[in-house]
Amino acid sequence: MKNHLLKGIEKVSSLLDVEFSYTVAQHSFELGVPLENALKNWFAPYFPKRYGFGSGYMVDKNEKVSNQCDWIIYDPIFFNPLIHKASQIDNVEFFPFDSVYGCVEVKRTLSADTLDKAINQLKEIRSLERENANPGYFHPLLDFGATSHINLKDSSGHLNPTDF
Repeated sequence: MKNHLLKGIEKVSSLLDVEFSYTVAQHSFELGVPLENALKNWFAPYFPKRYGFGSGYMVDKNEKVSNQCDWIIYDPIFFNPLIHKASQIDNVEFFPFDSVYGCVEVKRTLSADTLDKAINQLKEIRSLERENANPGYFHPLLDFGATSHINLKDSSGHLNPTDF
């Protein structure tokens, strides 16, 4: 099994080498996008389908917006992006912070400066706030009021239709 794992890593490494060495980017800020997408496309199949991958911004319960994130790992089953990317080449999406499991910053070259910038960006994200967990909370825009008790039966044990 160890040999198969090593062969798989070598295969992926060679595919990523091709992606890293070939780019049509004309500006330094464009260099990161092909790398981010190549890594995202490589990692995604190794995650269960309940995890989605996106890029863009997170919006918390107080409408605070994060900095741009290279990868946002979110729950695509119960949440949709608030703003979905307009096309395949568009990188901008907005996600409810409550749907986010984590984010990843991808760096083409790691240096003390780029590491420091990534750490500071992740610290900023930690300042975002989530809704308090309650069983009736499904989405930041929907509130089903589950914090109030629903009594379906009256004192004699009969269904009380006024409580629906």
